[in-house]
Amino acid sequence: MPSRTHVLVQFVSILALLAVAAPAGARRTTASDLVHRLNVQRERAGLDPLRTDPRLRASAARQSRRQLRHGYFGHGSSVLASPRFRRLGELLAREPGWHLRTGPIARGWRGSPSHNALVHSAGFQLVGVGWARGWLNGAQITIWTVHLGAR
Repeated sequence: MPSRTHVLVQFVSILALLAVAAPAGARRTTASDLVHRLNVQRERAGLDPLRTDPRLRASAARQSRRQLRHGYFGHGSSVLASPRFRRLGELLAREPGWHLRTGPIARGWRGSPSHNALVHSAGFQLVGVGWARGWLNGAQITIWTVHLGAR
């Protein structure tokens, strides 16, 4: 018969897996919302909207997962997208817990001169959004990655 501690550990593990796993529809809606927020900023600046690209979406999701897997947050590795892109850029954000709130993420980038410059760069026409939930330094965290591209 398993001990109470063993049962509790299994229960917490199952809850964690359920919290991390989000339906594909939630990921798509959340990513679409963030792209919409970025495009509102670009429209106000007189720029064309960013169009979603499946290769950039896949590379952004991989980057978010990679950071959690390797226990870091930052631009430590290059954007791994298709070599068809002549220009690539990356936005990163993190928030404590497993929230999927796009408003604070977009406002944070708007308030950062370097991130805001990427969002408002006319040189980018394509975008992919990825996020991952997990543990970093013992804390629950959601890491957001946006890859921007031009062909």
